Amino acid sequence: MVKLLELPQEILISILCYVSFKDLLHFVLVSKTAHDKASETSLWKHVKLKTFFNEETLGEFLKIERYSKVQILEIERKGQVIILEFYRNPLLIQEQEETPEDQGSFLAAYFKNLKKLTLISCMAECADWNNIFHQIIQQGKLKELTVKTWLNCASTPPDMLATAIAKLEVVKMVETSLNHDQLTAIFSAPSSPSLTEADFSGSQVQDVSGSVIGKFAAKLRKFSLGSVGSHKCMMAPREAESFFQEILSSQTLQYLDLSKCNLRSVDDSLFTEAVGKLNTLKLEWAKLTREQTAGLFSRIAQQSCLQQLAFVGNHVDHVQPQLIGKAVGKLTKVTIENSWMTGEVFKEIFQHALNSTTLKELKIGGDSFGGDFSLVCPEVLGKVVGRLRAMRLKDLSLSQDQCMAAMAASKLSPNYIDFQMLKVNIIR
Repeated sequence: MVKLLELPQEILISILCYVSFKDLLHFVLVSKTAHDKASETSLWKHVKLKTFFNEETLGEFLKIERYSKVQILEIERKGQVIILEFYRNPLLIQEQEETPEDQGSFLAAYFKNLKKLTLISCMAECADWNNIFHQIIQQGKLKELTVKTWLNCASTPPDMLATAIAKLEVVKMVETSLNHDQLTAIFSAPSSPSLTEADFSGSQVQDVSGSVIGKFAAKLRKFSLGSVGSHKCMMAPREAESFFQEILSSQTLQYLDLSKCNLRSVDDSLFTEAVGKLNTLKLEWAKLTREQTAGLFSRIAQQSCLQQLAFVGNHVDHVQPQLIGKAVGKLTKVTIENSWMTGEVFKEIFQHALNSTTLKELKIGGDSFGGDFSLVCPEVLGKVVGRLRAMRLKDLSLSQDQCMAAMAASKLSPNYIDFQMLKVNIIR
C-alpha cells in the first residue's frame, strides 16, 4: 500500500487542493517531509488568519515561500471580517513615500497591490475609515469595494466618499448608515468611466431625489437598492416614479434589484416598459399592484429583453396561468416562490418549461402553507428536470409518483443537475 507522502508530487498536490486551509496547516506540521511537499505556492493562494499586519510584518509574511504568491487574504477576528484580494504577485508592492494620513492606518500596508477589499462588521475608528477612502483615491488600484454593516460613517466627508467610489469598478455598501448628504454626493457625482456595478441595499434614501438615483443607476450595468434586515430603503412614492423615468432611457443598465421596495406608486406602463429592457430583474417581496404584476408577465410573454427573473412574495393569483407559463418559458433563469400560485399555474409553468428552448434553471415553490402541485403530470415533471441544469422545488406537496419521476430524471440525465427539494411534503 502506497503511503500518502510517497505519492508523486503532482498527485499529492492535486489531492491537497481539496483540503481545507485549517487541515492544510495541520498537514505541514506532521513532519519535515510533509512541510516541504505541501509548501507549493499554488496551495496557499487563499490564506485565512486571525491577526492584522502592519507594513513590516506583512513584508515578513510575504517572504515566507509558500505565502509569496497569496491571492486572497481573509482575516477574521472577534466577528470582524476583512477579505483582501491582491493582484497576481503581492511581492511586487512598490515602495512609496508615506504621507502623514497614511501612517497608522490598519489597512495602509495592504493597499499598494490590492485589487478587491471586503469589510464586514468592522469596528474601525472614523479616522481609519477616512484613511481607507483616502488610500482608494491616492493609490487608484483598487477595483472592488464591499462594505457591510458600517454604522459610524457620519464623519466621512461626502465629497471624499463620492470621489473614492468613482475610482472603483464595483462598489457594494450594504446595511450602512450613510446619511442624506453622503448618498446625494455619491449619486450626483460626475459620471465615472470605470464604475459598472453598485449595490446600496439597506440605504435609507427616503430624502434623496429619485431622479438623482435613477440617473446614477442608468449609467451602470448592475444596480441594487432594496431593504436588508432592519435597514429599510423607504424610497418615497414620488421618487420611485422619478427613478423609473430615468432608467427607462438607459442604454447600459442590465441588472436591477429592488427587493422589498414599495413600487405601487409607479405608473403601470412605465414600470413594465422600464423593466422589459433589462436582462435580470429581482423583485423579492417588493410591493407591486395587480396591474404591475400582470403587465410584467404579459411583457415577458410577448417580447422583452429579460432573461432572468426572481419573483418572490408577490400575488399572481389574478394573472392568467397560461400567461405566467408562457413568460417562464421565454426566460433562462427563473425563481418564483411564495406568490400564491394555484395548481393551474404550476401546471402551465411545467408545460411551457417542457417546450422551452431557453430555460436552464427553475426555482419554484409554494408558500408557508404548501403549494398545490397535483395538476403537474409526473412524466412532464421528470422530463423538465432531465433537461434543465438546475431545479429547486420548495414548500410543495408532491405525490410519490411525482417525487420518483423527478429523482429518477436527475439521476439518469447525462448532464450534471443541481436538483434540490426543500420542505417538500410527500403525499401517499
